[in-house]
Amino acid sequence: MILNEPFNTTFKKPEEVLRPIKTINETNFKGNKHLADIDPEKPKSNDYFFVRNAGRYERIDVNNILFIKACGSYSQIITKSSTFTLAINMKSILAQILSDKIVKCHRSFAVNIDRIRAFDDISIYIAYNEKVYELPLSITYRKSLHVLLPRLKS
Repeated sequence: MILNEPFNTTFKKPEEVLRPIKTINETNFKGNKHLADIDPEKPKSNDYFFVRNAGRYERIDVNNILFIKACGSYSQIITKSSTFTLAINMKSILAQILSDKIVKCHRSFAVNIDRIRAFDDISIYIAYNEKVYELPLSITYRKSLHVLLPRLKS
């Protein structure tokens, strides 16, 4: 090493590093028959999804969800077997689940309509394993929820 030469801080990158990187939308999937049918722009309905819990991803089936509770920027997904606390707001969860079964009933709650056992003008009742959950039903979401729930009219 020669001490009298100035330190050169500029480095030249090899030519192969300077090639442009393709995004998913620009990639040609025709060579791979499994990826050719994937349309990243098309939303699809999910029957299940994975959440990160204790360092691993756990599968949650939409049918097992009882309700979702918003707690500020966090949300809790309450299922038949456990509760998952996620660092994501409820609006983002509902946008990613893409299920017609999970609907909002209050600004802080979304409910699985298959798990509703009873409702009135101000509350929704979910019963599972001898445990009854009472969720609030706001005026804003009452009409849309009533449309989704079949009733006999007298």
